[in-house]
Amino acid sequence: MAPAIEQTTLVADRLCLRPFQWSDKRSVENLIAEPELSEQTNKLLHPYTNDQVSSWLMSHETMYKQQLKTSWAITRASDTELIGCITLTFSNDSNSAEIGYWIGKDYWNQGFASEACNAVVNHAIYDLLKKRVFAFVVPGNSASLRVLEKCGLTVEGKSRSIFFFNNCYQDAILLARISEHSTTHAMPDPPELVTDVLPFGHPQLTETAQVVDPETISSSDFQKLIDTMIDTLRQHGCMELSAGQIGQPLQVLAIEIASTLYEPYREEIPLIIAINPTLEILTENYFTYYDQCISIPGMVAAVQRPAEVQLNALDRHGNPFSLQISGISAALVHHATEHLQGRLYTDHLTEINSLLSRSYFHQYVEPDYRFSMLQLKRKFKQPLADVNSAEQE
Repeated sequence: MAPAIEQTTLVADRLCLRPFQWSDKRSVENLIAEPELSEQTNKLLHPYTNDQVSSWLMSHETMYKQQLKTSWAITRASDTELIGCITLTFSNDSNSAEIGYWIGKDYWNQGFASEACNAVVNHAIYDLLKKRVFAFVVPGNSASLRVLEKCGLTVEGKSRSIFFFNNCYQDAILLARISEHSTTHAMPDPPELVTDVLPFGHPQLTETAQVVDPETISSSDFQKLIDTMIDTLRQHGCMELSAGQIGQPLQVLAIEIASTLYEPYREEIPLIIAINPTLEILTENYFTYYDQCISIPGMVAAVQRPAEVQLNALDRHGNPFSLQISGISAALVHHATEHLQGRLYTDHLTEINSLLSRSYFHQYVEPDYRFSMLQLKRKFKQPLADVNSAEQE
């Protein structure tokens, strides 16, 4: 199952710049244990705890999906050894990107920083078509100044009191490289059938979905609706979508669940198209699930969801099927079927302050929640079981 967004891997002469993986955690901990590293950057204060490393690793995928930042693990091509990190942070109001990096102490003075920076700067300018790539250098870091100048960045001036570093606000040197290429370019077309998702507050989200006439399932219009739902689901990077969320109040669901680096406690479920679904609750065991919805972006709330359910429906060819689903995937399917009843997860809340921003959740709540969800995942080792299976797509 292809991810909704795939990060580019960059290759240089001696290096491979790839997305971070959860298995990199120990290597990152070892690299940043050197106190000298924190003297070269304001991003890694010493000591940097293991919990901070975990949160840092978990943030990469979300930041990338939100098109705020791309982080690459710098690895040696010869032996895949992780030696550092390099990032591009994007500005929402200008066609520019900030580059930042750090290299483990054992790999200093070997040209690795220059090689990695050159690859990322060229990627930003020639692949991403950024007009401006800039960087800040902390006081006294003459080595980084030389690295960035080798990559074509020139000193623009000094930014005053921009860093809180060594217990005080400090100035930084600002460097930038301006692309000589035109910034007018054709953006890649999104998948042909992607459409907008109705936002929270839209009256159609509270409507009860209509039963689909089985005789219409094979029609070209209905099959196009299914394809639109699939493309929209994947383009938005969500895991479940109802037809009502794209303005078609019909009993149709598209569900596709992936375990990610950021949320490894999720169980993978390949694409399911469920027409006229019914859901049976198979247990009295409910658990606290931090719910979110593409129609309510940026928010999370604790909701009680069943740990085991059975989904009965027709597939996109009109064939009946039944699936028993457990764990977190059961919660997601329960959420999806409530859309067909005109219900959102906010209907379960008794007070508005139960809503959390996703940034607050990931910083303060998610570490403990992650542990409990991993325990739940181990309890339900088989999240999906065919009762009477049918081909889905």
